[in-house]
Amino acid sequence: MDDAQRAQLIRKGNEAFNNENITLATKIFKATKYKSGLERLGDYWMEKEKPLVAYGYYQKAGNKNMLDRLGGHFSFAFKCWLSVDGELPNPKDASQQDDRTHLLQEEIKELCEDDLEPIIKIKREI
Repeated sequence: MDDAQRAQLIRKGNEAFNNENITLATKIFKATKYKSGLERLGDYWMEKEKPLVAYGYYQKAGNKNMLDRLGGHFSFAFKCWLSVDGELPNPKDASQQDDRTHLLQEEIKELCEDDLEPIIKIKREI
């Protein structure tokens, strides 16, 4: 596809996204490899509390900041999921195992038990 066709498709994708036609917007943004649109889809899925889906869109868009941020949260959540009920891992220990120590340590410090409730609920269901 040439630049004019790509621009026309991107406009159509943006219109679809703004009209909440996420399926069409997704097809167009993927086909055109429109990074800004893929990031917006990631943001959309984060708002819908679907971080695993969002991660895929941030990955396609090459948004390293969001990938690192979500990766740290996934790592901590997984450790909580594997922990014995009532014994949450020390967030400081979790962040020290990662090369991005400072960033993750600050984000993990902000977590509280209320944020972990959905993780604990899923763990109980499984």
